[in-house]
Amino acid sequence: MSKIVIVTVVHHHGDQEVDAGQRYLEPQDDQPHELQLCQHLGKGAYSDVFSVGSAAVKNADCQLAAKVFNRSPTDPGEEAKMLAMVAGSDHVIRLCGHFVVTGFSPKGPTSLLLMEQCEMSFRDELKRTGPASEHRAAVVLAGLLAALEHVHSRGVLHRDVKPENILFAVKDGRVQLSDFGMAVKTSDNNIHWSCGTPGYVAPEVISRREGSYKMDIFAAGVVLYVALTMQNPFNSSNNNDNNNNNWKFATLNLEADTSFLASWLVDGGFRCCLLAQLLWLAKARDSNHRSQQHNNKTTSKQQTNHNKL
Repeated sequence: MSKIVIVTVVHHHGDQEVDAGQRYLEPQDDQPHELQLCQHLGKGAYSDVFSVGSAAVKNADCQLAAKVFNRSPTDPGEEAKMLAMVAGSDHVIRLCGHFVVTGFSPKGPTSLLLMEQCEMSFRDELKRTGPASEHRAAVVLAGLLAALEHVHSRGVLHRDVKPENILFAVKDGRVQLSDFGMAVKTSDNNIHWSCGTPGYVAPEVISRREGSYKMDIFAAGVVLYVALTMQNPFNSSNNNDNNNNNWKFATLNLEADTSFLASWLVDGGFRCCLLAQLLWLAKARDSNHRSQQHNNKTTSKQQTNHNKL
């Protein structure tokens, strides 16, 4: 059953990509507008996602969805800013506007992000089909790494890479990285926070050492492992309780559950190649793909420190 809500655009000064959402509603001013929320597409810990009625949206060149927040430990406005920073990639979900919505929750106004609508998540696909084929796993991994390369080049860490946050575009099925609620700029102090989903969190995050782009590459390796085996190597119980220290111990010591390997590798060479790729991602986590800007910043810092000697 559809629901009509009232939305008002939120402006983020200097963030043209966020403010661009205003052009999707008529008339183009700061007055409240009606927005029709239709099919319930999904539910997260702090939000619900709905398809948006086409009659309420003008000038849209794709199907749109609304992510409506009910409660969140993070500021939805910050997620909107992060999405604006990483705009411009076919493999990152597109933000079309940030709004305040009334008429949705009896608790009062809340935030709404208007975004490009996607199909099911990779987690949903795996639940439907079982373990991914080698070819499918390779395609998804390639799209995920393309997304991370772009996000990192903008100086942003995602920090919650997992199958649930890998979506597929409605039009052509391309991989799109979503949910930037935990994303931070590399210059932020809260890059040291211990956060993420159990089993996908890199060892340096658990031990509260300085985070880097490598934490996202570690999680990408776990995604590949899960795609091929339907098991998390460091959290085989699939227990999302951060207070359960078993997955933390396994991650810190890189003690992956490899009991599946004997039967999985029977099919031969290509699987061995994928396993080698997984181990490279999860342990080595080569971050040569990081942006030249980041390299220049590091070099500049080293030169500054040298001058102080």
